[in-house]
Amino acid sequence: MLDVVEVRIPASRPADDLPEAPQRGTVTEVRQYPDGRYRCTVWSAGDEVACLYDEEFLVATGDRAALADFALPGPFRVRHEVTVLSGCGDPEISGRIGVVDGSHCEIGDPPSAAIGVWIEALGAGFAVRPQDLRATGKRMPASSAGPRRGSSTQVTPDGKIRGQSTYTIVESIKDEL
Repeated sequence: MLDVVEVRIPASRPADDLPEAPQRGTVTEVRQYPDGRYRCTVWSAGDEVACLYDEEFLVATGDRAALADFALPGPFRVRHEVTVLSGCGDPEISGRIGVVDGSHCEIGDPPSAAIGVWIEALGAGFAVRPQDLRATGKRMPASSAGPRRGSSTQVTPDGKIRGQSTYTIVESIKDEL
């Protein structure tokens, strides 16, 4: 994890089978599938979305990215418990307790940084500006149970489901932040 890699996809692979490859990126998650195959989540500098690649398409460069490069905007970190303040502009989540989930984006006009907050009582995640959050002083522990199960659904650009995968998350940057 945090290894900088080059993505090299053979020309023989169908173009619709894999996302367009960045030239370089950073491994932020490693997954092992039931058939023994490994796939890695790779973030490319400047991209908004990470892509998933088979281990065989990644070539180590010998460089490592700094963990700080993946920190969230504002003073909060993954797994911090927070209260959404009443001035947040969304009455549904105002006053609710949530946990910072590690995602971030820009919201509003003009755009401002927001971080993802999972609100268990609503069973959903929300993008909230850091200034609309107050720390409770608690932080959920990192996963200490070791590898954990995950699943994903593959969807075509037009919204049709292509399939579903289950895997074991072996390493994740979210456990380090």
